[in-house]
Amino acid sequence: ISTQWSRRFSTVSDEVKPAYGYCAHLVKQSDYESYLWISQLPKEIRPPLLAIRAFNVETANIASQIKSKDAGVASVRFEWWRTCISSVFRQNPPKHPVAIALAHSLLDHGLQRYPFKRIIDARERDALDTQPPLTIDDLEKYAEDTATQTIYLQLSAAGVKNRDADHAASHLGRACGLVSLLRGSSHHSASRRCYIPVELLAENGVSQDEVYTGVSTEGIKNAALKVASRALGHLDECRRVHDKVPKEATPMLLHAVFCEHYLEALEKADFDIFDPKVASNPVHPIKRTLALKYHLLKGTY
Repeated sequence: ISTQWSRRFSTVSDEVKPAYGYCAHLVKQSDYESYLWISQLPKEIRPPLLAIRAFNVETANIASQIKSKDAGVASVRFEWWRTCISSVFRQNPPKHPVAIALAHSLLDHGLQRYPFKRIIDARERDALDTQPPLTIDDLEKYAEDTATQTIYLQLSAAGVKNRDADHAASHLGRACGLVSLLRGSSHHSASRRCYIPVELLAENGVSQDEVYTGVSTEGIKNAALKVASRALGHLDECRRVHDKVPKEATPMLLHAVFCEHYLEALEKADFDIFDPKVASNPVHPIKRTLALKYHLLKGTY
């Protein structure tokens, strides 16, 4: 572990520091915005959040890591994670750094088992069914089953049990999930995956093969606009209830900042989901960091 992260893990025992170090490296490499967000938070809450976000990365990457298209291989990997989570909740994790970090996090943070199950189940369904979602509601359901469940775990790690916080998290998760799928459009198209719902493709006269070219047409842009508008609606609802959300929950909802940055950049790019700059760097890194610091100072999201 780097000296920087050793300081940040000063509340963690020596035997589990390497596990959290692995989580930090994984999140930094694959989910940098979450890494940046976690680095701005008090050191006591960083370890469990890194473990949660590392679990999210591990399960999200299964489909792309399997070179063969054998559905059985993917199912074995997901089943391994189901067994892993069961072992974690029995405090008998396998010798995998994410599992070890999660088991350690359970000692001091009230993580629930159900969100882990929903994430694994949704990732497996997505890996095995490579057809586009039929409707935008189906796309939203996937976001609810993955991104929303991850934010619920973040709230649990912070000890937040509040209906208004859950309401905000539900909408933020759907916004984040939709944004994540839009941002990944170039990667998905290269793998011949399409997450633009069939109903929107038909409505705009777009074929799946057009999406696989990785070049935006007016029809693709119009479809992307519909998905982005749905994401913005959820982001607005999440922020609408801000005054009802307890202050200890607001730092756990700061992915709203990243959603806003992407949606603004996408609009400026005329909803070209294949624009590489929009997908990778929607705002300058300094602006991103300053936005996090501002919202943490103001207690907003």
